[in-house]
Amino acid sequence: MPAARVRAFADRPDARTAGALIFGDDALEVDQLRLRLSAVFLKAAGEGAEITRMTADEARRDPASLTDAVRAGGLFGGQPVVLIDGAADGSADALRIACEELEPETGRLIVTAGRLNARSKLRKLFEDAPNLAALAVYPRALDAEGIAALLSEAGNPPLSAPAMDALVAFAAIAEPAEVRGVISSLALYAVNAPAPLEAAEVQALLPAAVEGDADAVADATVARRPGDALAAYARVAGKGGGPGGVAMALGRAFRQLHALAAAPDGPEAAMARMRPPIFGPRRDALARAARQWKGMALERALEHILDAELSLRATNEIPDRALVERLVVRLSTLR
Repeated sequence: MPAARVRAFADRPDARTAGALIFGDDALEVDQLRLRLSAVFLKAAGEGAEITRMTADEARRDPASLTDAVRAGGLFGGQPVVLIDGAADGSADALRIACEELEPETGRLIVTAGRLNARSKLRKLFEDAPNLAALAVYPRALDAEGIAALLSEAGNPPLSAPAMDALVAFAAIAEPAEVRGVISSLALYAVNAPAPLEAAEVQALLPAAVEGDADAVADATVARRPGDALAAYARVAGKGGGPGGVAMALGRAFRQLHALAAAPDGPEAAMARMRPPIFGPRRDALARAARQWKGMALERALEHILDAELSLRATNEIPDRALVERLVVRLSTLR
């Protein structure tokens, strides 16, 4: 399910949905979606309905208890609503049994999990069943409210309107941790500043990878030109750039592309809202990519990027450069 539809679904799920899996790396967002969906399910379950909580281990060890829980009414009336937090593939078999005859008229089930890859048994269970739904949560770019909160924490360094636009534009394609680092630098830079900072001063403090050769790798990858992407990656490596910077640039590019492709009023309208605005060849290339990349392909691309980012943080047998080169080829040839 496209990310833009996930929150709307949590607020108004399909009437046929009796169970939902909410999963992803962002534990806070997973928890927020769980709360929203729980409220909707409880209201639909009728007066007196309560949530029955079970751990994933309890469900795995005693599938019969889970099955009974999703089919038995509450003590005070209403249909059962069961919540299982922290599930993984080890719970898939027990959940499959419990969901075999699960219908909205008899009971509802909410399951939360961390990151699940495309081959996950648990994920496939909820994606394939007509009465179940899988809601994937991907890291979100900071919005204006989030940026304002970070600026407040940093002492509200004075920024001109163009400088704020530059910071918002950076936050739209960067990791929240990167934005926090830039704002911390701005706070130090602004000490005793005679006037509010301008856009050029903000841009000078942005990570070099944002406008450097790593972005050329991402641009060629999005355009599905693997040869050009690998050549750009070689230039990054030749200048001492690391695989992590390339992976981050790929993540920014594909998250931006995902947001454009998922915009309800279309990518052109979404680009028109960007600040600072995008003009010329860059705008044309972005619009073309948003038309060419479909939702499912972008979902798979984000999954591949998350896989690579986790592998880069872990000890693995594949050298980091080879791992990201493989990611570049996989993304640029993805259909």
